[in-house]
Amino acid sequence: MDEALDQQRPVVWPSSSEFGSDVAAVNRAHFSLSQLTDISHVLTIPSADQTGVKAALTIERESPFTLTEIEALSSVMALSVRALEEKRRNDRPLLLKMLVAIRGQFAALLGAGHLGYKLAAISVAGVVGYAYFATGTAHEAANATLLSESQHVISAPFQGYIDTAQARAGDRVSAGEALVFMDTRDLRLQQLQHQSRLAQLESEAQSLRAQGDRASLNILDAQRAQTQADLELVESRLQRSTLEAPFDGVIVEGDLTQQLGSAVSPGEELFRIAPEGRYRLELAVNESRVVDIEEGQRGQLLLAALTDRKFEFEIQRVTHETRQREGNNYFIVEAVLLDDDPSFRSGMEGIGRVPLGEQRQISIWTRELREWLLMLKWRIW
Repeated sequence: MDEALDQQRPVVWPSSSEFGSDVAAVNRAHFSLSQLTDISHVLTIPSADQTGVKAALTIERESPFTLTEIEALSSVMALSVRALEEKRRNDRPLLLKMLVAIRGQFAALLGAGHLGYKLAAISVAGVVGYAYFATGTAHEAANATLLSESQHVISAPFQGYIDTAQARAGDRVSAGEALVFMDTRDLRLQQLQHQSRLAQLESEAQSLRAQGDRASLNILDAQRAQTQADLELVESRLQRSTLEAPFDGVIVEGDLTQQLGSAVSPGEELFRIAPEGRYRLELAVNESRVVDIEEGQRGQLLLAALTDRKFEFEIQRVTHETRQREGNNYFIVEAVLLDDDPSFRSGMEGIGRVPLGEQRQISIWTRELREWLLMLKWRIW
């Protein structure tokens, strides 16, 4: 077999001139085998695949081999070697398969050729080395919302109807500017009624004084006091029938222009007004990161509406308020803006980033993965 594998061609004994160059010229080992076994004809078919696996098949018989038989056996041998090698690989233990695969990768990496593979390995090693030895500033990014520092609620002063509305959400208003006029027709009638009643009671009181009927006069005085109180209540409502802005600001909620003539109840919210130019920032920090946030830390804000500028802020308070979003739990962190901009509007959203100090790059990149693995380990074990 070695004789055929070394020459990489079929070897036959005895040879014949009809075979030509299709068979090997050297066949001394086959002649010796024929003498030992007392078999007159010997044929060995070699075969090898792309991976270098070699095999050979030796056939002995009394009748001579023809060139057609040699070519057919060579084709069958080529197909059989591949199937047998595949079966041998599949029958190996899993651990052995892993070791062979690793050895193959190292052979490709350290041996000749495979330039692209070597360049990829060098690049990966460089990235890992950089991530392990290089340091950078870790940041905590959180969704941020710009809110007014405070809001003032304008509510209905009494039960009545909307007569006229002068403003709606988004309008800028000045201190003392009229926003809503309540319908005062019923109040005016009640005012006239109480005034007439007072005049009547006063006339009756003068008659009782002239008669000297002090008991009836005392009853009349009580009625006069009650009517006077009712009149003052009506006049108070008339004074509050015009709702005015308490300060310069922007209406952030409320639109009564489509509700003229509708009834309102005492205390019902009509408008919300926020002072212009005074804002605070709310950050929604993931619960796994909130322990890294402290009062006094500074960060930068990038608003979706103002992506060409960054604004500085300072953490003011880490609250216990939580919110749920997309299956995650977030704590609300309040911050004060250190920069001002006339383009600010209540309700603007963006991303706030707070620096957490210098750390290795690999620690920054793999933090979420490490935390997830620790939680998984704790859950399983």
